[in-house]
Amino acid sequence: MTEQTENATRLARPLIRLAKLAGIATSYVGMSRDYHEIEDDVLVAVLKALGIDASNDDAIEQSITTIQRERNTRIVPPTVLHIVGKKSKVEVHGGALDVPAASITLEDGETYAGKIEHEGGSGAAVEVDGGFVCTSYLVLPEDLPEGYHTLEVTVGGKTESATVISAPEKIELLDEMKKGSLWGWMSQLYSIRSSGSWGIGDYEDLKTLLVESKKKTGADFMLINPLHAAEPVPPIEPSPYLPISRRFINFSYIRPESMPEYATLSPEDKAKVDALHEQVEPLNGDAQVLDRETMWRTKMQALWIIYKAGLSAQRQAEFDQYLAEVGDEIESYATWCLCYDKWGASNGGDDDWVRKYNRDSEEVAQLRAQYPDTLEFYRWLEWVATEQLHAAQQAARDAGMKIGIVAD
Repeated sequence: MTEQTENATRLARPLIRLAKLAGIATSYVGMSRDYHEIEDDVLVAVLKALGIDASNDDAIEQSITTIQRERNTRIVPPTVLHIVGKKSKVEVHGGALDVPAASITLEDGETYAGKIEHEGGSGAAVEVDGGFVCTSYLVLPEDLPEGYHTLEVTVGGKTESATVISAPEKIELLDEMKKGSLWGWMSQLYSIRSSGSWGIGDYEDLKTLLVESKKKTGADFMLINPLHAAEPVPPIEPSPYLPISRRFINFSYIRPESMPEYATLSPEDKAKVDALHEQVEPLNGDAQVLDRETMWRTKMQALWIIYKAGLSAQRQAEFDQYLAEVGDEIESYATWCLCYDKWGASNGGDDDWVRKYNRDSEEVAQLRAQYPDTLEFYRWLEWVATEQLHAAQQAARDAGMKIGIVAD
């Protein structure tokens, strides 16, 4: 095809209009600069995955009407993008004589002190449910800081909020990249093992890989597989591209011996941890086998021993600080881990705990009360994993790497 954009006839088609309303791209230019238009059956399938019916002409028209009505009856969109240093406009829907009142709560909880201006709209009123809705605009000022903020708008006695994502227009390149380029290695961390590994590459192996790459080859970064959180107990999804959380990281990559608490274990407990490592050490030498489940069953026993040994006053303070920083997010994740641990993997049925319960369910509250130590163990694991990943990055920068870890 010679076109590089969709023509007017295609853009007028109801299916294309519906896809664009839903935020789905309907064409693209590939890396070889070849132009492609997305096939109808693909668009229908993607819309279905989003809960939008496009199975026939009548369904498409109905879906367009539903989406447009939902948008016209909202005061503000649920999410707004703002570019730091520039003014941006936010659509507001209300009556012809309504003047919206707006305020912004910043990411840190403070109220934004600047002025949010209001501009009238130029479009015609739209009939919705027997009444008319007019569009006007709020103007978010240039000095709104970077972050995730909450915009609250009141029109005609009704109040709605929107998440404002205030982001820089671009991220500046490192000075070295402005003049040229940097180079580095790519690795799948789970496959990079040493004699100290537990059958799978870990955060200590990553630290070694980073430092030695800089020292011996002059590399400035290491691109690695995603390190997002996986299941807390077997069965464990082997693909790092199918995580259970993108907020938290995978604690199965912890190196037990790298924890400060390992060094202060009693001789008996240290011997138990060392014996557990000896059980899985042979897995490090087989390039054809990645036995995640044996590794994690064994390593988790070692981590429980270290966890039960307790923390020093200083380390407890550091752990408490971490929990305060991540707040409810770690509670949700640790609770999910506990449920998975005690109730097992999702079976996909209607009676599955994943479908029946949420974090506020009474059954979940009872489980948290029944196993407080296990709940704390999962909070603790995420803290340790975060510490060890940060330590690997710090070691890379200390070694002179310009970037360090590049996460997939």
